[in-house]
Amino acid sequence: MPHFVNDDLPVLDVNVLRALVGSDDDILSEVVREYQKSLSNMSVSLRAGFSAGDLKEVAALAHKLKSASRTVGALRLGEFCGELERPAAVTSAAEVSVAFEQLLANTEHAVSDFLSGRAP
Repeated sequence: MPHFVNDDLPVLDVNVLRALVGSDDDILSEVVREYQKSLSNMSVSLRAGFSAGDLKEVAALAHKLKSASRTVGALRLGEFCGELERPAAVTSAAEVSVAFEQLLANTEHAVSDFLSGRAP
């Protein structure tokens, strides 16, 4: 993956969200489900931006996804999106697209695990 993907950060740390909304499992699940929907919608738009080579649009979308990801504790994807906002960080839409797809798959898997009760 590109140098700006921080593999030391967790894919999903729901304790970040717990610190914001408390430990009520129903509320946590509701917020994570909303994030899951948003992630799905944003990924479609980001893919279109990558395909078109529209790095300005990618940066704008990444800004939105960064905030949502960091809020729920999807820290690795949040940091990656923060890097996508920096014009100098992205020189190849194709290279970044591959890294995004890997991070997206990891994040979607972690979110699904949490919602199905397989993750803390």
